[in-house]
Amino acid sequence: MTEEKLKPLNKKQEQFCHEYLIDKNATQAAIRAGYSQKTAYSQGHDLLKKPEIKTRIDKLYQEQVERLKMSADEVLIELANIAKGNIKDFLAFKTEKTQVGIDEETGQPIFDYKQVVDVKPSDEIDGRLIQEVSIGKDGTFKFKLYDKKGALESLGRVHKLFVDKVESESNNNHNMAISIDFGIPRPPKEAAEAIENEQTEKQDQGEIMNQGE
Repeated sequence: MTEEKLKPLNKKQEQFCHEYLIDKNATQAAIRAGYSQKTAYSQGHDLLKKPEIKTRIDKLYQEQVERLKMSADEVLIELANIAKGNIKDFLAFKTEKTQVGIDEETGQPIFDYKQVVDVKPSDEIDGRLIQEVSIGKDGTFKFKLYDKKGALESLGRVHKLFVDKVESESNNNHNMAISIDFGIPRPPKEAAEAIENEQTEKQDQGEIMNQGE
């Protein structure tokens, strides 16, 4: 049995395939590709059933994956950059003291204090570390870097700094208690005490077993 030859796509169908990869929404992809809004829902879903459309979308998706592919080193470098991010590399902030008037009774100057934030030009900073920059309708300025803690935790797990551990205890009545350590690091002093206690418990257990023999 010979493989069925796929039909060539017209301009709208080709555009639909590209648009579909943006949000995987067949209706919106059909509208952006130029199909009528009234029939976009049915058009979009009908297009996805066509073998030539599915084949073209699969091919475009594989090309997209190849373009976006990152090596393990590149991923770790990006995480390291986020983890090392310092907001002072992007902003300078200070409190300014300004004279706003003179006290009529004492003749002394009246001062006001305000917070001043200076943003460095975009061509002087690494924009890959910035998650959001916006100014609200009320003039509120918002600046946000990517999650530093999340990046540190991801790197810590790669380098095995955190150990996920599950411990269980059971008694003669077959009741079991389970405690889970999610790998949150302890302070050095606390960690040292925990290790010392664990070693003491093991020694005590060994002595009990020897006495039993």
